[in-house]
Amino acid sequence: MDLKEKGRRLREKLRSKKTAKVLVAAAVVAALAAAGIISLTGRSATANAEVVYQVASLKTGTLKKTVSGSGTLEAASETPVLAPVALSVTAVRIEEGQSVRSGDVVADIDVSTMYTAVSALRAEIDSLDRRIANLSSGSDSAETVKAPVSGRVKQVFVQPDDEVNDVLARKGALLVISADGRLSFSFTPEKDAATPAVGEALRVTVQDAGTYDGTVQAIAPDKKTLTVTITDDGPKPGAKAAAFLNETELGSGDLAVNRPITVTAPGGTVKSVYVNENEKVYRGTSLLRIGNLPDSESYTGLTAQRAQKAEQLVYAQQIQDAGALVAPSDGIVTSSALKANLPVKAGASMFTLCSGSALSLKAAVDELDVVSVSEGQKAEITVDAVPGRKYGGTVESISRVGKAVNGVTTYGVNISVDGDDALRIGMNATADIVAEERAGVLMVPLAALQSRGAEQYVWVYTGQLPADPAEDPGKRTPVKTGLSNDTYAEVTNGLSANDKVVIVTVREDSGGTFMHRMNEMSVQHPNAAGENDGPAPSPD
Repeated sequence: MDLKEKGRRLREKLRSKKTAKVLVAAAVVAALAAAGIISLTGRSATANAEVVYQVASLKTGTLKKTVSGSGTLEAASETPVLAPVALSVTAVRIEEGQSVRSGDVVADIDVSTMYTAVSALRAEIDSLDRRIANLSSGSDSAETVKAPVSGRVKQVFVQPDDEVNDVLARKGALLVISADGRLSFSFTPEKDAATPAVGEALRVTVQDAGTYDGTVQAIAPDKKTLTVTITDDGPKPGAKAAAFLNETELGSGDLAVNRPITVTAPGGTVKSVYVNENEKVYRGTSLLRIGNLPDSESYTGLTAQRAQKAEQLVYAQQIQDAGALVAPSDGIVTSSALKANLPVKAGASMFTLCSGSALSLKAAVDELDVVSVSEGQKAEITVDAVPGRKYGGTVESISRVGKAVNGVTTYGVNISVDGDDALRIGMNATADIVAEERAGVLMVPLAALQSRGAEQYVWVYTGQLPADPAEDPGKRTPVKTGLSNDTYAEVTNGLSANDKVVIVTVREDSGGTFMHRMNEMSVQHPNAAGENDGPAPSPD
């Protein structure tokens, strides 16, 4: 271990109250040596102190050098929830820090304007579709059409070599995606049939498809028309469906996609179709490959607008169906701008959600160690409030700006945490970052290493320990080392796996233990002169 490394370790210890006693002990040893009472080579002792030997075996295995840092758990990513349309909030039902699930009511609103707002969004999307379809084509450019929202593909109207404009003229879309997982049908119940309530469960039979669980989604104000929904996984749009309350048939109708999102393109020729009907897709999933598309900035801008409007429409319909402002997804409310009896403008941020399991740790790492940290390194996380558990983590980013407190500078290291439901935002945590790791290396205890000038050496055990502390405790053997941590050092030359080394310490009669060298490991031995081949500290 060179002088720079020694200096680094001493600086670290000076910053730690936990290890202050070790440094005091080392200082006392140095003072005694200066007075001629104890030799730092361990070859003499007074009546008040004795030389203690420990024989340790070398280890072969994986050596890890870790860097530690601590901080608090934070939300890994926060998503602002924007108002899809203008809303009038009458009461707020959420608080910061509250967990919500998709569909949970977060605020009461005036729903009287929702129908008009949803209709306006649909009209905007139809207008954008017409503008996109009217863009001229004929260039050699091609583009992959991707799903604007997550959902299930329920209708595919194209196949390779079809002309896009021809299909749009006949069908009005290239594909239709079901955005809410439901198909619906409407009917007027038989005259004498009982009228179920909204939300009531019904039995639904679908022609050539079987029986499904149904739910009354809506009842017209005149109570003459019922709308019933079933799952979109399986049944086809256009199929005949009949609703039953107990054994009584209430009525029937043709299935349709409950929240349809149509997919279009501005002309061109279909080159490839990547999805099938009833296939689940996610936002950004590749749907089609279209050739001869117009190479136009207008096309890019219009399609981006359409994708945004489609998302707004899905959320607005969800709010309209619930009759209240609801959470669009699961998460934890980290902040909220909602106020009772205050309007919310379309596009305004209403509240912020983060996924309960998506946490990160911003750990403060000492300036001496941060140079060893890089993105992608693995870390082991321990949390004060969850004793006995260890969580995995990965270094995501490292701050370039340090923070100095009481003369100590630390840098923020962002670590993603593979957490669970036991973890909470704000909990104190510590990360051990694996800065370097080597497998299958020969390791010597750090306490056995001696140095004189640029030379490193150990005392190799020869089979017996001296009774006179003035004698050498073993064979003086120069070594070369590589990677080291707080406990072990990698041996690259000078020793073999079968060697044993002697660790020398000086112990007072009062029971205090002094280091033979000013290093980080103090080893007490049960006997004044004897062997101890028991378990050594872990190389990790």
